[in-house]
Amino acid sequence: MTDRLRSAGIYLAARVQRLHTGARPAATRRSGVRMLVAAALGTLLLFANAVVDPSPALAATVPAGSVAAYGYRWVHRQASVRVSPTTSARALVTVKKGTRLDPSHQKGGWLRVTVSGKTGWIQQTSTGVGTPSGVSAMESHYGFINQIAISQKVDWSTTSGRGSCGSSNGCSYGERIQISTYDPVYKTARQAVRRASLTYVMVHEIAHVQTYRQCGTPRPAITGSRHESVADAYAVLKFRAQLKAGGVLVGYDSSNHFGLGDRYRNGYGYGSSDVSAATKVGSGICRQGQTTETVRYGGFTLHLSDGGAAYVVPAGAKLATITTPGTAWTLVRDAKGRRGQVRTDVWRKPTRSVVTSRAGTAYQAASLSKTRAVRTGETFGYIRSYDASFDLVAQGSTLWVVPKSVFRS
Repeated sequence: MTDRLRSAGIYLAARVQRLHTGARPAATRRSGVRMLVAAALGTLLLFANAVVDPSPALAATVPAGSVAAYGYRWVHRQASVRVSPTTSARALVTVKKGTRLDPSHQKGGWLRVTVSGKTGWIQQTSTGVGTPSGVSAMESHYGFINQIAISQKVDWSTTSGRGSCGSSNGCSYGERIQISTYDPVYKTARQAVRRASLTYVMVHEIAHVQTYRQCGTPRPAITGSRHESVADAYAVLKFRAQLKAGGVLVGYDSSNHFGLGDRYRNGYGYGSSDVSAATKVGSGICRQGQTTETVRYGGFTLHLSDGGAAYVVPAGAKLATITTPGTAWTLVRDAKGRRGQVRTDVWRKPTRSVVTSRAGTAYQAASLSKTRAVRTGETFGYIRSYDASFDLVAQGSTLWVVPKSVFRS
């Protein structure tokens, strides 16, 4: 039965598309249009990435009222979904006891949900995190597992193909988790073993999701090729109480597998190096040599990877570089734990001073829509070549795109 409950699984990843950074700031009416189109396409491509990982890092900041703060809820008594969060608002649809809801936001004592294609608000007191009687036997039976995963999105599967997880009993994709109960052991093993097995799988997947929140991937560089073992170590560091409550024995053998019941074992096993890596991930360190950079030039947008609203990063902000800085873009985490892509230029220091020898036009690099006249004799800090015709230069806390021709003698 060794490791039967947990097989290798699969990873599905959609490549993160690079944003176009070579927009030529030509002083024509078409320039602004081209930049708007490039920015729109870049933003769409940025959010096209998806990571699937079949198996546990540390809780990241969850924006107030966000979907990740709730997970699925079940209607415990018949209630109305209303157009606004008040009992006097018009009812859109009536939901019956046992209906599963997928809240997107919370406001006061109300949850925003979509039922039968209609989006509105339901009183939170009419719902619960566990399943009421008469609901799906599987989800009701494993209500304890749902309690562990209350801050996660969990999809249950009973099919032999196990959905997105391939041959694995559990997997995570982005911030969602899928758990399969198809394995014959769930039908033949004692209830204590079933409970322990699902507890381990769920906690392991939660660790992967939280690693994804921290590092933008469930397999950050700091874990090397041992991301599964690091996830097990992370589960012990952060969820020991939940593992114990589910009947999982920590430290089943000398390789630190997990014990399920009295004779089964599960997990990948972990050692001291895995514990060290898990501790680093938990503190927000995703790679060796990770640095925290100070934004030198304001006005640039941080495109959040979790789908949140992008915002303009001010000069002086601190950003942790959770991936190796790229030529154009870098994946970073801000002081509030939000993760996203930002132009690498925002913290670059000038390599030398350059002086204009003729007049011209400078375009503000953050948007290229703002311009100003360049006078002869102005001094800029040289950052890099922008493209064949323009240079990226700094003056104070602002980056400018300036024609190369103005610097030629």
